[in-house]
Amino acid sequence: GWDEILEGGVPANAIVMSWRGAKGGIEAAHAGHDVVMAPAPDLYLDHLQGNSDDEPPGRPDTRTLADIYAFEPVPADMPPQVAAHVLGAEAALWTEHMRTEARVEHAAFPRLDALAEVLWSPSDSRDWRGFIARLVAEMNRQRALGVVPAESAFEVRTAETYDGANDRVAVSLSDQVGFPIRYTIGGGEPDASAPAYSSALDLPLPSTLHAAVFFNDRRIGPSQVRAFTRETALQRSSAALKQCTGKLILRLEDDAPANAPRAIFDVDLFNPCWLWENAPLDRIGGIAVQVGQLPYNFQLAHDIANVVPRPVPSSAEGELQVKLDSCEGATIAKIPLHAAIANPALTTLSASWPPVDGAHDLCFEFSANGNDQLWAIDRVQLVPLLH
Repeated sequence: GWDEILEGGVPANAIVMSWRGAKGGIEAAHAGHDVVMAPAPDLYLDHLQGNSDDEPPGRPDTRTLADIYAFEPVPADMPPQVAAHVLGAEAALWTEHMRTEARVEHAAFPRLDALAEVLWSPSDSRDWRGFIARLVAEMNRQRALGVVPAESAFEVRTAETYDGANDRVAVSLSDQVGFPIRYTIGGGEPDASAPAYSSALDLPLPSTLHAAVFFNDRRIGPSQVRAFTRETALQRSSAALKQCTGKLILRLEDDAPANAPRAIFDVDLFNPCWLWENAPLDRIGGIAVQVGQLPYNFQLAHDIANVVPRPVPSSAEGELQVKLDSCEGATIAKIPLHAAIANPALTTLSASWPPVDGAHDLCFEFSANGNDQLWAIDRVQLVPLLH
């Protein structure tokens, strides 16, 4: 039984599944019960593997391939006679946000490979670099069998800082496995002779970057292509925006259109509110925001008390409110939702504002009477002044 059974008087022969962290498993093992470790969030594979926009729906509190490989099923301070009760571990893959088998495979593989090595091998033989070297071949075997494993661990991630005065962008590169990243600027796919990334790249706008992770001079991840323009520098996706409070964040798929690709939103169910920190507002005259709506059909039970009330609307339909410097700051845009109400898919809302100098935080909130619909941001675009 799940570890709640410890609260109700447990038969001596009960085996305990410890899901609310490792605490229940430790308690049960000390009491003489056999235990299966399945702690959340450590082994909950509905947590995303990375923070890329390409990651499918799930819980954005990430559990990377390296996190799974570092999992210790037996706490270090557990006495040997108690540790003998730990039978092993289990990964849980809840699929309420995975509507295709491909997304289930993406969540499971190759993280299950990491867990298998942790549980089926002596702890003193664990070797991250050796695991990755063997995993590359294993992922090719999986593909040959028709299973498509996630490449999240081998993707190159970019972080950009825009210099509006000089129309340049500083680009930092990173990856999860910590192997060399090679890149080209304005060229083709990088190979073993391409420059190795060492520090932030100072690029003029526009520029096109190709980058990939290498191991023993062989590319082991997908080649990432990023085009940097003034428009992209002034744009943020919901995944790149910061959640205002981070109470219960999910990555959710839009429910429309029925037979075409759908938007994916990062949204806090308790407090749908987003921040663009240090938004470059010099020579910016307004904003365009893509928004979508979802039915608020989440079974929160007693947690409904944690939902933060929405700002009071000025109209029956409500508005998207944009505030300067903080969510308690001055409102610089209030955009009616009237145009989006009848559209189940994405709608672009726009507004202009007087010029603001410098970089400022922008806070985005939807005003509403109640929680249903759940309004969410897909993308924010700052619009430069025409003159």
